[in-house]
Amino acid sequence: MIPAEKNFSYLYYNAPIVEAITPAFGPVKAKDKKSIITGKNFVCPDGAATCECQVRFGDREFGTIMIGKILSSTQIETSIPVYTKPDILPVEISMNKRDFTNDHVTYGFYDAFVLDV
Repeated sequence: MIPAEKNFSYLYYNAPIVEAITPAFGPVKAKDKKSIITGKNFVCPDGAATCECQVRFGDREFGTIMIGKILSSTQIETSIPVYTKPDILPVEISMNKRDFTNDHVTYGFYDAFVLDV
């Protein structure tokens, strides 16, 4: 008896690379702030004209996922999450909602305070 033939398909694409986020820091508890992520290979993996990417602020276990809007193959616009304390978080993106980059780009949250009046 001949075993049944199995068909598999794989999708290969150039992995995105995050080079910077502008601005690279901002105040805690700020609402409706936007940022631009710059890098390479920001394209939809399935060849679609438009797609939705994910931007993760923080680590895999406790990070906050925001939606990214692809502006070009080198720029993504995203909202900055509301964060409650000063901290520095890694910024990673995913074009397929599964695999995230690990390019050591960070976003810093600071707590503004008055030193003198």
